[in-house]
Amino acid sequence: MFYENVEASLIDTDSLPWIPFVPYASELPKVLKVDPVRGEWITLLKVPAGFQLPMHHHSGCVHVYTISGRWMYLEHDWVAGPGSFVFETAGSRHTPMGVGDEEIVTFNIVQCGET
Repeated sequence: MFYENVEASLIDTDSLPWIPFVPYASELPKVLKVDPVRGEWITLLKVPAGFQLPMHHHSGCVHVYTISGRWMYLEHDWVAGPGSFVFETAGSRHTPMGVGDEEIVTFNIVQCGET
């Protein structure tokens, strides 16, 4: 395959809706791209200050870039803030929670691994 044959596309993220994430209705993902062949989701996630999710795991790797706000995992001693990049290895377990009083927005690439 030659690079001339590879298409690039622009996604107008402002035109995409924030979707309530049931049962966590206060969390709002915005799905930017889904690749069912590779099992990959690319999203923005917007959550209010003070949020906390239950402990969970992802079967594949997760990449998280923090755009605004501060958050952490209860299982770790670091806090991610604007400009931070977090890499989660496949199968890791964590309990995400907001830190401070600012809304959190992250850019996420979630890869679905073997279950």
